[in-house]
Amino acid sequence: MSTEATTPPSALGAGKKPLFVKEGGDIFIQKSSSGTDGIRTSVYKHFESNMRVVVCRVPSPIYTLNIYVPTAVTDDKGLPHTLEHLIFCGSKRYPARGYVDLLAAHNFSIGTNAWTANDHTCYTLDAASEDAVANVLPVFLDHVLNPLLREDQFVTEVYHYDVTGKEQGVVFSEMAA
Repeated sequence: MSTEATTPPSALGAGKKPLFVKEGGDIFIQKSSSGTDGIRTSVYKHFESNMRVVVCRVPSPIYTLNIYVPTAVTDDKGLPHTLEHLIFCGSKRYPARGYVDLLAAHNFSIGTNAWTANDHTCYTLDAASEDAVANVLPVFLDHVLNPLLREDQFVTEVYHYDVTGKEQGVVFSEMAA
């Protein structure tokens, strides 16, 4: 697959260095034999991680972003679920907790979310426009690819004892339920 030199403006990061480059041309997937409807798909490659982003333009009033990350493990200690939560606590470029959700809200989104399966974690964003998704994408990807993973975040999100000695933590509470 060849790489085009063009990069969409929405894929530019801080300092205008491109974060993504488009790979090849668009692919058109027909939904019916008439050929009048279909889904236009584009593939972009992240410069630093080689992660691919597949954009499918599906006619809909809501634009959805799903980032699938392989998280296969050999035990049941909950590490992918822990990482899922810590990713929303800040990233190297955007260290403020909640910044990605605040940005999403300012872009007509109901926010970000995530869920973990046996072999992958999916990070999601629903927004009112393609531009809104494009505005949030670089910040969201920085959270997924470069999370801070600080000890204080682990204590708050994953596991701690409260002042009464009761076990607490968002991940702990979810797994105990």
